[in-house]
Amino acid sequence: MKDLLESGRLYDFYGALLTEDQQQILQMYYFEDLSLAEIAASRGTSRAAVHDLIRRSENKLRGYEERLHLVERFLHQEERFGRVGSLLERICRMEDQLPDGVKEILAEIEQETRSLRADV
Repeated sequence: MKDLLESGRLYDFYGALLTEDQQQILQMYYFEDLSLAEIAASRGTSRAAVHDLIRRSENKLRGYEERLHLVERFLHQEERFGRVGSLLERICRMEDQLPDGVKEILAEIEQETRSLRADV
């Protein structure tokens, strides 16, 4: 896969849908940073077999994303939370100009935003 971050995200969202063997191989390759040769030696198989399993597993993860779009939705939601956070920061910088009722509402919005972000 092009990007370790992309691979990690796909694995986080869809890794449980892979077989245990596929999960173990991807964990060794991406998260433990083992080479194909090291993985092959530890599993008693060939480097080519490990490479093939990684490629097929990555294709499965991409296929799940193409159908379900969970990572895409997550990233879009993160972007939107960032924009809301920026808007709240701008309003908070004007705090001395705001009536008390508005300040209370802003505090509630900030709390809800933090809570929603924690749920993601």
